[in-house]
Amino acid sequence: IFMSTILVLIVPLRMHEAVFKKKPQSFLDFSKQYFWPLFLEQLRVLGSILLRTLLFIIPGIHRMFRLSMVPYVVYFSSAYKADKVDALEYSNNVVKGYTFFVFVVSIMEYLTIYGLENLLEKQGQLSHIEITLFTQSTGVLVSTYSYCLLLMLYLLRIKGVDRTE
Repeated sequence: IFMSTILVLIVPLRMHEAVFKKKPQSFLDFSKQYFWPLFLEQLRVLGSILLRTLLFIIPGIHRMFRLSMVPYVVYFSSAYKADKVDALEYSNNVVKGYTFFVFVVSIMEYLTIYGLENLLEKQGQLSHIEITLFTQSTGVLVSTYSYCLLLMLYLLRIKGVDRTE
């Protein structure tokens, strides 16, 4: 879980800095600019998802996928940084029409990581430590790929969302 959190925070930012040739920031500056706003927005996301899940499970899951772009909104949206848009509403607009794609990416990530682990455990030829190391390493790569796919979706979609607002 900790490695996924690190990747969610650092990989998109470093990709953004590389693409737009920005000067890298220190971790403290990064934390002040991105971590605390992201933490607060993620608490709002969690509250929104839990409220819908308490009512019915399916709307809660649907809401979870619709709000999956909140970290990218916090990182990259100049409108969010200027307090012109709400991160949850903006994420909802970005994912609108692509919810099934986000669902497929998330399910494929889950199936790849946990399906591979279960498959290797049933083979019985590797020790638990070897299986864990292999699946965790693979999980980091698969998660990174998933985050990159979602980042590319976000970057492609914000142009259309900004035109409609």
